[in-house]
Amino acid sequence: MFLFGKKNKEEDRFDPLKYLAQKHSEAEFTDNGLFFRGYDLTLIAINKGVQQINGKYSVQMIFVLTHPFFEEELVESAAGFGNSPDDAVKMAVESFDAAVLYFTLAALKCTGDEEITSSAGRHSMRFRVPDLRPMVHLGQGNRERPDMWTALRDHISLYLGRKKAYWIKLYCGWTGAEMIAEARINNIVYGDLTEKLKSISQVPPAGTGFYYDKQFVLLIRKDDTYIPCPYTKADVKRLTYDALDRLIRVDGQESADKAVSEITSMGTYKTLGRELMSFIPEIYCSLILDNNTGDGIIADMGSTRYELKSSQLRSYTWMYDAVERYIRERHPDKNQNMGVLGFSSRYNAVYKAITNGAKIEDLVFTDIAYSFPEDHEVI
Repeated sequence: MFLFGKKNKEEDRFDPLKYLAQKHSEAEFTDNGLFFRGYDLTLIAINKGVQQINGKYSVQMIFVLTHPFFEEELVESAAGFGNSPDDAVKMAVESFDAAVLYFTLAALKCTGDEEITSSAGRHSMRFRVPDLRPMVHLGQGNRERPDMWTALRDHISLYLGRKKAYWIKLYCGWTGAEMIAEARINNIVYGDLTEKLKSISQVPPAGTGFYYDKQFVLLIRKDDTYIPCPYTKADVKRLTYDALDRLIRVDGQESADKAVSEITSMGTYKTLGRELMSFIPEIYCSLILDNNTGDGIIADMGSTRYELKSSQLRSYTWMYDAVERYIRERHPDKNQNMGVLGFSSRYNAVYKAITNGAKIEDLVFTDIAYSFPEDHEVI
C-alpha cells in the first residue's frame, strides 16, 4: 500500500494527486493532502498495490474526500489497467475524476432550485439536488436507458436522514447475462435498495460483452432544515467499545442489570444511551450469525410508530461499523459472545426456531423494532 498526499521518499512514482492538481486549477498541496480552494475539500489517494498478469498491469486505488459537511469520509474505490503501472494508476485516477470528483465539486457549488424531501421521525428535511448527475458508461450496452437516479429517486428519499450531506452511488454492471449491482449511501451498501436497482435494470441483448453504468449524486441539506449532531462518529465508536466491554462480561442477572443501567446512561445526549443498548446486541447477532438484515427499522415512540431506514439513524450506521471493528480486533470467545447475544431479541428468536427444527440458513431477519418514550428524538 502506498499513500499519496503525504510526504514520501518515492518521488519518481506517478503521483495521482499531482496529476489531478494539473487538471484542477483550484487544487493546492497541503500537509493533509490535495486541498481545493473555495470548496473546503481535501483529497488523499491510496494505492492498494499493482499486479502484473500476462504482461498487463492492474491497480486498485482508494480515494478519500473530507469536507466539513461530511460526517464520514467519502471513500471511492477505482480500478485501473494498462501496459505499465503508471498507465494503470492514471486510468484509475481518470475514472475517479470523471465519476466522482468532478460531480462533488459541482455539487458543492450548486445553487439550483431542484430539491428532494424526506422525513425521519418527527423531522422533515430538504436537500439540494445537483444540476449535474449524468451516468458514466463503460463498454458495450444500451446508452439510452433512463438514468438510475431518476428511476430510484422516490425510493432514495426514504433513506435520507438528518445529516448535512448524503452521497449516493449507483452501480449496475453486466457480463453477458450476469448482473452485478450495488446501491450505496455514504459508503454503505443497502440490500433492499440494491434489489430495487436490479429490478429497473434491463437485460442486455445476447452477445453483449462487459459493460457498466454508474452514477454519483451528492445531496446537501438546506441550511434552514439542518441542526448539527450533538455527537460524532468517533464518540459513537468509543461508546460502542465501552458498551461491548461491559456486555461481554455479563454472566448473570445482577451483572446484566448493571450493564443495562450503565449503558443507557452513556453519552451526553439521552437518546444515544438508549440506542446503544437497543442496537448493539442486534447488530452483534447479525454479524456473528452472518445473517444480513433488511434496511428497515420500526420505531415505536410512545403511541406513534415510525417506519425508518437504518441509514436515517446516525447512531445505527456508526454502531454497525464499530461493532464490526470490535469483533475483528478483539476476537471475543464463545462465552463473551453469549454475554452480548443474551440481550438480542433476534438471537432468542433464532435459538427458539432452531430448537424447533429450523435450519439457520433458512432464517431471514425481519426489520429491527424498538420502543422508546414519546420524547425520543431521531438523530
